[in-house]
Amino acid sequence: MKITVLNGSPKGENSVTMQYVRYMEKNVPGFETGEFLVTRDIAGLERNPAKLAEVADAMADSDAVIFAVPAYHFTVPGQFVRFVELLDSAGLSSRLSGKPFGVVVTSIHFYDHMVVRWLRLAGEDRGMRFVDALSPLMTDLLAPGQQANIRRWGEEFLRSVSAGEFEQPVARSASPESPEFRPAGIVPASKNGKARVVVLADSQELPGNLGKMVEVFAAASENEVEVLDIRSSGIRGGCTGCCGCGYDNTCSYTDGFSNWYIEKVRNADAVIMAAKISNRGWGSFWKTFHDRTFFLNHRRELLGKQYGCLVSGSLANNPNFREELEARAEVWGANPCGIVDDALDSPSVESTSAALARKIDRNVLTGYRKPETFLGAGGMKIFRDFIYLDRFVFHADDKHYRKIGAYDFPQKNLMFRIVNFIMVPLLAIPGFRKGFRKMMPKQMAAPLRAVVQKSGK
Repeated sequence: MKITVLNGSPKGENSVTMQYVRYMEKNVPGFETGEFLVTRDIAGLERNPAKLAEVADAMADSDAVIFAVPAYHFTVPGQFVRFVELLDSAGLSSRLSGKPFGVVVTSIHFYDHMVVRWLRLAGEDRGMRFVDALSPLMTDLLAPGQQANIRRWGEEFLRSVSAGEFEQPVARSASPESPEFRPAGIVPASKNGKARVVVLADSQELPGNLGKMVEVFAAASENEVEVLDIRSSGIRGGCTGCCGCGYDNTCSYTDGFSNWYIEKVRNADAVIMAAKISNRGWGSFWKTFHDRTFFLNHRRELLGKQYGCLVSGSLANNPNFREELEARAEVWGANPCGIVDDALDSPSVESTSAALARKIDRNVLTGYRKPETFLGAGGMKIFRDFIYLDRFVFHADDKHYRKIGAYDFPQKNLMFRIVNFIMVPLLAIPGFRKGFRKMMPKQMAAPLRAVVQKSGK
């Protein structure tokens, strides 16, 4: 079977993800591939429409397509987003309608489900037929048992394509056009606050609804709001995944982006992302911006800051993007104050944009930070374990995690170790276990009830 593989790694031939594809090519009969390095060579594809057409021709002429893309900063590399944009702008996406496709993603299992979902939607939104996804741990190929599973995935992929068996599309239309936002105008708040509130935005997305939402937000805030154009940040290229920044957070690029980010964003008290939905999430420049912040590696880069989002486009139609926005806040250590989009009527958009500004003002004063959900707690546990094992590469992360107490391994809790040492053998006694079960419901709440009883206004 003739399969066109889109290598979505900035590392090109050294892609970890592609090793899984090459393993299947060598070990699964009929798994024959042709590869295009669309992420590494994105600049050439932008300059040369003939090269872009060559990729589209190969995809259209093949029996199936595989997107082989690493997880990058919650989704896919910005260069791959740009590749999809180029296909659309050149009118080449329509050639892919009906084409079977699969997804191969490698990661440390940090939000890899969102990467898979983004890639699946990228294909389905262009009429392609989804077969299946393979999302192994980066090192799974080293385990013989996992090698067998990878071979089986390749065999099943070929069988499904041959039989014309595909999964049903997973989502509604990408984003219906939002109604024009016509704010009635709010009374500007007195600028008595001293907090530094910044709005990050792509200036090319601000004309229209998004710019008006930012204006309402800025007017409602008691603090002076600075709008930072991410296109003025000095970015000259996307993250290459070299990990050279792991030792001391020094990026291999010398375009000034790192200094810009540290000066403008890390010194803020509140950070608001203002973006327009494109391809189910960030446009390519926005995604490249996020990728380049990886010079800070896996640290909680917005720890203690207030965080909100203003979005042009329907988040109800793009739940994957909403989850990403919420997850970014929690993993970064910020306090998520809310997300506003422009899919509703103008009075609702105006009131919620203004309410977000006022909420952030209050939270900056009190320092409020809500408890994390699974989005932050689960994500940080994956990071914690990964950095602890790979701290020789991510030396800067290791120092940061020690400083903020992120190495909270449960075996360090001496009290619970003692409790388990005593209780495990006792609960092996049937009579003791029966009495324990009876008292459990009451005792679970007992220490919390004591706090409530001692408290008062």
